Amino acid sequence: MANRLTDALAALSVKTKSVETKIGEARIEAKEKLDARIAESKAELAAKKEKFIANAETAKANAAEKTSSFRDEIKQKVEHLKAEAAAKKEAVKNKVEEKKQEFNIHVSEKRYNDAFAYAEDCVELASIALAEVETATLEAFAAKLKLDELKKVNA
Repeated sequence: MANRLTDALAALSVKTKSVETKIGEARIEAKEKLDARIAESKAELAAKKEKFIANAETAKANAAEKTSSFRDEIKQKVEHLKAEAAAKKEAVKNKVEEKKQEFNIHVSEKRYNDAFAYAEDCVELASIALAEVETATLEAFAAKLKLDELKKVNA
């Protein structure tokens, strides 16, 4: 009977050793899987971070480009309005000169003065409109800067 007990204990010891070995292997395998998943997650996070940074840089470049093109458009429009105003002013002057030849000097002078005042008023109104455009543009740029600042603060 003692022999059977010794054999049973020996068999139990072998089984226990086998279970401990399997548990150890399972722990190693689980740790390897966990380490692999952590490495994979870090790689995904790094890729997403790089993509985000690239997108942010692209957006920043696009915003700068749009701002620059917007400024150029405004500048072109201002120059165009100035040219139109100058052309209209010249046209008014020419028209006044033609009328001077058709009418007497007194009537022609009055028409010239009226036309010139009208041209000056038109130029002044155009200047006022341009100032409003400039103010609106500056407010838009200020709002954009504030938005960028708030995004940086919240990031």
